[in-house]
Amino acid sequence: MKKILSKINIPNQIFAELDFSKFIKYHYFKLIVIFIITFFSFIIYLSLPAFFNYENFDKYIENKFNKDFKISIKNIKGISYSFIPSPHFIIEESYLSLNLKENQKNLLNVKNLKIYIHLKNLFNKKTISIKKIVLRNNNFYLQNIHFKDFTEHLSYNNNKPIHIYNSKFFYVDKNKKISSISQIKELNYFIDKKKQKYLNIKGKLFDSNFKYLWKKDQLKSNISYSTINLKNPNIKIFNEHKKTNDKDETFSKVNFLNNKIKLNFLKEKNKIIFKTVKNNIDLPDKIGLSGNVDLQPFFFSTIIVLSKSKINFILDKLLYYLFTYNNLINPNFNGKLSLNFLDLNSKLFQDLILNFEFSEKKIKIFSSNLSLKKIGKIYFSDINYIDIDGEILLETKMKLDISDQKEFYRRFQISKKNRIILKTIHFVLKKNITDNYYSISNVSFNDKNNTSLDDSEIYEKEEKKFNNIHQLTKIIRDEFK
Repeated sequence: MKKILSKINIPNQIFAELDFSKFIKYHYFKLIVIFIITFFSFIIYLSLPAFFNYENFDKYIENKFNKDFKISIKNIKGISYSFIPSPHFIIEESYLSLNLKENQKNLLNVKNLKIYIHLKNLFNKKTISIKKIVLRNNNFYLQNIHFKDFTEHLSYNNNKPIHIYNSKFFYVDKNKKISSISQIKELNYFIDKKKQKYLNIKGKLFDSNFKYLWKKDQLKSNISYSTINLKNPNIKIFNEHKKTNDKDETFSKVNFLNNKIKLNFLKEKNKIIFKTVKNNIDLPDKIGLSGNVDLQPFFFSTIIVLSKSKINFILDKLLYYLFTYNNLINPNFNGKLSLNFLDLNSKLFQDLILNFEFSEKKIKIFSSNLSLKKIGKIYFSDINYIDIDGEILLETKMKLDISDQKEFYRRFQISKKNRIILKTIHFVLKKNITDNYYSISNVSFNDKNNTSLDDSEIYEKEEKKFNNIHQLTKIIRDEFK
């Protein structure tokens, strides 16, 4: 600095009298003043909409909603403004309809609707541009007409972003009975810069967490894609939907229990019918899914066929999961499910058929059986999971109908001198899920009505534990002795 001043011929006396600290403080002061003026000017600019006359502002909002979101908004009450965290209007209460036609049945009551606006032109309410709308902690009461309106809106309308958080959806039937459908943690409905339309939902359906993603290229309006991810049990479904003038076609891929299934399904009025695609190179033998879903009232009937499953996985994971949620099932989730596990990965067991009924918040098992290779079938009932001092036990009553006595005696190495005319065996089976072992008790041979008393002895002995086929063989052989 001194060198620069010396070059412009400032006398040394004047140079000595210069106070550089005052010079620096002066410029710092100017910067601070400029910053304060700028900051408060920006705050004042953001605050301009707060001084609007809102007497006729609802008409402007109605027109903007119609144009930007293809949504009708009515009966607006209580408009306020805030610029934190970004400029937005808050509508205390209003009614929305996805159908722009006048219809009182279509209206949905919403509270604390936030309308976020762009920073440009805040000084003129007629030129304000809406950026997005946000709803939080709302309850939506839906009827069939709302689903119809939303399907139309989803397929054909262009709209600005709509976001819904931490809200609940309820279904109201024809008799005006209300039932819970879903809890929505997050819903995002928007179109990106590439003209791709998205509906992204995270929530809980029938007590199971799910993620749903739907998308469609607005330039190809007849094709849409969707993906559903469910947790516990882990199921992933991918759909491709093609809509033409004469029909709707949907192709689905389902990943369930490490199996991949391809499906076709058809919607007819209030029923959805689906079945596995045949002759598909990605479809292993003996795997399939078929059934139908009635929507009014809701009732499903589904058959799932899987192969090469492990018996331990079915007992320890699948059944345990289902019975964990027993008595917690949504009262409107009614139907029948048949799980057919064919060609089990086991030396002894062949097929397992599990038939479930979902009714009155409970899961019931009926007409279920397990076939033994070349020996017969085991029918079981009264399946329960018990917690004893922190140990989880599966307990069930079983009845073995023997179709081939010779094969039974050969398989379990029963000597000829200990053999009887054998038709049925009754017993109680337990499995310790925690320590992974089995036990068998209360063994009886043959039904008393079909055999003599000599052949219907009941063995009320203590439980015999085993954890492999060899140990079970020894237990059965000892029983016949």
